[in-house]
Amino acid sequence: MFKFSNKSAVRHAPDTKRPSSQAGFTLVETLIALLIVGVTTGALLTLIGQNTRFNADAQDRFIASMVGDTIMVEALANPAILDRGIEEFSQSLGGRDWIAIREIGETSLPGIITVTVSVRREGQTQIRSTISTLKSEGQS
Repeated sequence: MFKFSNKSAVRHAPDTKRPSSQAGFTLVETLIALLIVGVTTGALLTLIGQNTRFNADAQDRFIASMVGDTIMVEALANPAILDRGIEEFSQSLGGRDWIAIREIGETSLPGIITVTVSVRREGQTQIRSTISTLKSEGQS
């Protein structure tokens, strides 16, 4: 009826080594590689975006300082006595519109005034550049 053999009834796992004709990447290996590439690409794009914003901000500060320097030179080169108070100037430079605010005030020293110029982009509130100096006036 029943025939018994000397062979074991327990199945052995197949050999986990792949024949050379089936060499390649498994699905899990491919997904892990894609995950690494995706994370690296995302990090690089973030760095590029931050670098672009940093460069644009540095360019704005540089142009704002040029606008401020121009307003300051005009005040320092003017031989007349400057009106005390706050004056606002509008200027275009670098393809942008700028607002410069020049403030002239007294000091405790006679004949010495303070000149302060603050520059911001038109339509914005953030000051991009501030320049301050002293000027002698009214003395021969």
